[in-house]
Amino acid sequence: MAYAAVLALMQILQQLMDPGRFVLYEKQQIESLQEKVSFLYDFLENYSLFTSKSVKNLEIRIRETAYKAEDIIESYISIFFLCGRNRIGRYRTFCLELDTVIEEIHSIQQELVKVKGILDLIYLQQRNHLPTNGSRPKFCDKIPSMVGLVEDTVKLKDWLTSSSSKREVISIVGMGGIGKTTFARNLFDDSLIVYHFHVRAWATVSQEYQIHEILARLLDSTSCKLSPEMRKTSSEELAERLYKSLKGKRYLIVMDDIWDTKVWDEINRLFPDDNNGSRVVLTTRLNNVGDHAASTGRLHDTSFLSSSESWNLFREKAFRGECCPPLLEGIGQEIIKNCRGLPLSIVVVAGMLSVDKTVSYWQTIAKTVNSILATDGGQCSTIFSLSYNHLPAHLKPCFLYFAIFPEDYDIRRSELIKLWIAEGFKSQTSLKTWKILQRNVWKIFKKRSSFMSKNMCNIHSKGIRSERRVSIQPVTPLESIEHTFNSNGPPLPTRSLLLYHQDADIIINELSFGLLRVLDMRSGKWLCEFPMELIRLVHLRYLSLRCLEVIVPGSISSIWGLQTLIIDAWNSIDLNHLPLQVWTMPHLRHVQFRNTFCRLLDPPNSGLEGKSFVILANLQTLLTIRNFRFTDEVVKRIPKLKKLKVFYDKNVEDWPHLHLSNILCLSELETLRITSYSQLEFPRNLKLPAALKKLTLSRCHLPWEVMTMVGSLPNLEVLTLKRDACKGEVWEPNEGEFRKLKFLRLYLLDLVHWRADDSHFPKLEYLKIHWCFNLKEIPIEIGNIQHLK
Repeated sequence: MAYAAVLALMQILQQLMDPGRFVLYEKQQIESLQEKVSFLYDFLENYSLFTSKSVKNLEIRIRETAYKAEDIIESYISIFFLCGRNRIGRYRTFCLELDTVIEEIHSIQQELVKVKGILDLIYLQQRNHLPTNGSRPKFCDKIPSMVGLVEDTVKLKDWLTSSSSKREVISIVGMGGIGKTTFARNLFDDSLIVYHFHVRAWATVSQEYQIHEILARLLDSTSCKLSPEMRKTSSEELAERLYKSLKGKRYLIVMDDIWDTKVWDEINRLFPDDNNGSRVVLTTRLNNVGDHAASTGRLHDTSFLSSSESWNLFREKAFRGECCPPLLEGIGQEIIKNCRGLPLSIVVVAGMLSVDKTVSYWQTIAKTVNSILATDGGQCSTIFSLSYNHLPAHLKPCFLYFAIFPEDYDIRRSELIKLWIAEGFKSQTSLKTWKILQRNVWKIFKKRSSFMSKNMCNIHSKGIRSERRVSIQPVTPLESIEHTFNSNGPPLPTRSLLLYHQDADIIINELSFGLLRVLDMRSGKWLCEFPMELIRLVHLRYLSLRCLEVIVPGSISSIWGLQTLIIDAWNSIDLNHLPLQVWTMPHLRHVQFRNTFCRLLDPPNSGLEGKSFVILANLQTLLTIRNFRFTDEVVKRIPKLKKLKVFYDKNVEDWPHLHLSNILCLSELETLRITSYSQLEFPRNLKLPAALKKLTLSRCHLPWEVMTMVGSLPNLEVLTLKRDACKGEVWEPNEGEFRKLKFLRLYLLDLVHWRADDSHFPKLEYLKIHWCFNLKEIPIEIGNIQHLK
């Protein structure tokens, strides 16, 4: 984590020199520190792939020194803002402490200069590129994604859909990394299986489990979505709800990663047998568990891949359909042979080799991998460690960050990236890679290796009070939490606190947690109101919580660098609002109210309490705003907004004063959701920006003719029309509309005749129609759309 520590320190130094912060500092001293830290950053960017002991020791020194500098600077900033007295005395101490750190970094610098010369020589000697002749690469036949599983898939699909009406249990058994979960997931999502079963539900169990959480996951994956109030009910009540939701229906349940028979016996009784062909699938690496569950069903023993299947999987992952160059094929075949047909090992190794297709690099990896596989019995933990060592420096902290989440926790891609940014993992030099990450962070490995967990701290770790990132897991005993965090002691260096224990009650204030950057309490205990003590955490960048009454105080602007504010509140209280002061917070990126809505006051023309209103040039997300007014003053202050959800209640007296025509001025808006409960007719002259990719309309009662404007949007990919979004019996699209639309959902509409064909939605992939009871038929030509899945 040396790279992350140095990157965070660089960002702190930049913020310290920001003229908007008004912090007393010695400019020449800070500039000197910046220069030296930049040198450390460049070294880590360019030399972190070298794994020699000397380089690793230097990285440890760099990390610890960067942490020391962080603590000195941020502690000084906290005192400067929160304690008005004795600033001059503290300033002198601050300068002396900073001089000591500068000397330490200078010492490290001198050692790095010596090491760089040696590493540059090694690099030049090892570099041996493949010969190129300028010709295009030769492509092989397309390799199926389910390599080696075609026959098994046919067999399991037959078991799932056979004529036997009795409820059957199917156990998928195999060692870790052999592909049990992937296999089960592909079956679960297969179109034939989706069509065959009325209800499908999936829950991952793992070694440490809670029955209450398993039941909640099963209910969530069916149509029985749980509200926060329902989640507070007992396990017995959830069990009854699950049983009733399955009763009388042909269902498919997947219980993934079961480790003992006890949990199966507890859950199995909740799956009714109504002689309608229901099926339960479980995956396990333990034969006794598989045999116990499938004693009256079927058992599938997952086999290793053959040599040809292993090579095909390797080619798919390493070359994306291209043939392996002859100079590399022998090395690759040797490595894959040692993977012994274990898919996960093959995929991990292929990912490592795909980044550098040179003979010298492959030979180096081959020696290490072959040695590991020979002694590791085909297990993947050490392989993951090797793969981690070969990641670029700026991706290592992103990967390690997964360890802070509970096992099998469903991670939202958007929230993960917000956390990464708040932690300071994003650098200007890696913007291209960052964009790739944003597109591709879809699935997270549910198995976490020991080397990953060592870099994050949960409550059971020794020395918890010295850790910088802390995650409180659901299985943590309450007495451990209270003893660790609510006892007297010195201020903690903790920068991130993520709370996943719903009963934990932690006292969070500036005395203990004054240096926090990330505070995520949205999976923790419900709060009665917004905690005022959080206002004094001046370094916060990410704040997520849930409370019953949401009145955000104006003093929130004291959290000068706040980027993300997420509040979960299961209510519709009219008092929910954001204060005027949010218009003075230039670093805001995401403001989200979930399961409720809030008011956002218009900015006045003049400043507020000595603070001037600014352009919120970083603001990208705004959810969910009640009776939002698109005035000229508001729109010009949110020019980069990408995602917006608005809600109009029955109190809307007229539409003109809301200035909906100004939505067109939000030129970078990509996602828009409009819900209207107003008794007034929604404006028909709605104009939307060309950048829009996702649009949801609900209760707007618009005539279907308005869809001509919507269909003309050049980038629209997702369209959801809900609850009388449009009124009228006939929808007849025009040719040339919806040229890029991929997903169309129609829900609770009074539509009777839909006169469309494949020319109207040429790129459509998914069509979902729910409860449109009056619709006579789906146009038969829709079935001719080439991309429809």
